[in-house]
Amino acid sequence: MVDEGPAGFPTEEAVAELQNLCLTAGIPAGGVETLKVREPNATTYFGKGKVAEIAGRIKENDFKRVILNLDFSGIQQRNLKDSWGVEILDRTSLILQIFSKHAHSAAGKLQVELARENYLLSRMTGRGILLSRLGGGIGTRGPGEMKLEEERRRAREHIKRLEIRISALEEQRQKLRDLRKGRGVPEIALVGYTNAGKSALLNTLCHKKATLVADKLFATLDTTTRRIYFCAEGALASGEGKGRFAVATDTVGFLHNLSHTLVAAFHATLEGISDAQLIIVVLDGSSGLISEHYGTTIDVLNQLSAKNLPRLVVINKLDLLTAEQKERLERKFPEAVFTSSITGEGLPDLKENIAARIWMN
Repeated sequence: MVDEGPAGFPTEEAVAELQNLCLTAGIPAGGVETLKVREPNATTYFGKGKVAEIAGRIKENDFKRVILNLDFSGIQQRNLKDSWGVEILDRTSLILQIFSKHAHSAAGKLQVELARENYLLSRMTGRGILLSRLGGGIGTRGPGEMKLEEERRRAREHIKRLEIRISALEEQRQKLRDLRKGRGVPEIALVGYTNAGKSALLNTLCHKKATLVADKLFATLDTTTRRIYFCAEGALASGEGKGRFAVATDTVGFLHNLSHTLVAAFHATLEGISDAQLIIVVLDGSSGLISEHYGTTIDVLNQLSAKNLPRLVVINKLDLLTAEQKERLERKFPEAVFTSSITGEGLPDLKENIAARIWMN
């Protein structure tokens, strides 16, 4: 179910993205409905009539789960579950399921667990009213309220332990970055909307197949670092730069309207972007929302204090573009480099552009 989303993001694209998220999570979509909610209800998000109407559809089609393309409060989630009698997932909980599947490194698993624990902590408020009904008189706290406070305390302690472990891993990564910087090894960060082809581009640049490539959102969750060697080719044929290499890092993909819980969980990993000498913004040239995806990417970079770092826009999936589409994108992004991770077209030009920015200025 899709609430007509943020301004500038068309409803049909929001529907397609939600369906893709469900596919990635392994959840089959039995039906889709779009709704326009002007003023969300504090207790059920939707109005009383709409809640009853949806309950009828759920019963008629024997649906077992409802996924909403929005984030709601714990109270709203509990009340909707009571009214509809099925599992209720919001946008963040759906993405967390995907993150749990795709996190393999120690850092990735810790960050997913941190995001999940922060999400669950915020949902404890929704249980507060129910638990407070268990005993207690005027001016006293019942066992339900004391139980809720105990659960919150334990959750906060667990979150603190996770943050300490993540901080320790980030310190190790920072030491490695400082070591490379001391040796004069340039660092490059690949960023962009999820499924833009960053991993495939990194594999092609590094002539490796180790990074997972899949046509799914958040297929690559863990940060991957590889060397890119710059040999004598194109503008480097003179030998200048021959044998040099840079370190390229593929980061977690971005998505529009990500909750603060998810952004905060991966902030430690993404902070490394601010140490890069060059940021490569990878865009899916075949997407009809390339401008919106570029805007989302720039917004995240701004949050990470990386807005003033040198950037190179790469429009990937050139093999899927017609000549007319490519011409239109060239007008929109006049300084972009066009590449295809499948055919290798544009890769020499991309390497020359990277070298020109990190060594020849």
